[in-house]
Amino acid sequence: MLLSLPPELRNEIYRYALYSQEWLIADMKPEEPGLLRTCYQIRDEASPIHHFGNHFHITVNNYNGEVTHLLRDKWWGLGRGKTPLRICVEMRIYQQPPNWNNLMRWLKLYHRMDVLGLDSHGPAWATTDEMLIRGWFLMAKKGRHLPWRMVREMIECQRKVLGHWDERWLQD
Repeated sequence: MLLSLPPELRNEIYRYALYSQEWLIADMKPEEPGLLRTCYQIRDEASPIHHFGNHFHITVNNYNGEVTHLLRDKWWGLGRGKTPLRICVEMRIYQQPPNWNNLMRWLKLYHRMDVLGLDSHGPAWATTDEMLIRGWFLMAKKGRHLPWRMVREMIECQRKVLGHWDERWLQD
């Protein structure tokens, strides 16, 4: 019965059924809404509405941003290779011990556009180290025309600033 309705009406129904005003939790194996599992045609029509119309919250542990790789690939495929303009992903780095090697690996993958990164516009309550790290993601993004080694050198120069607040950032 649903599939017999005009596409415009089906899209309105999908928006009503799939849009959430709350942040949705996304992890390595994100739970899909039941509507997207009913049949191939509904999945094809409704997936972009669900994935590009909602806000997703990803928790990054131990500064390991590789968790975003699966989600980026999934959303990129839904956008048919186009940059997903309506998707908004927030990553919060909770109080955890610094891990410079993981952070640098994450920044390198972000520089290559293999994973999602932190938005440079963090919340007003962000800590100093989070603000610096968000700035490095912006640097990795703006420096995509440069080789990674040059971007890494610029970031390494600022590492001591983080070490000022927490000496553990200076440990490898």
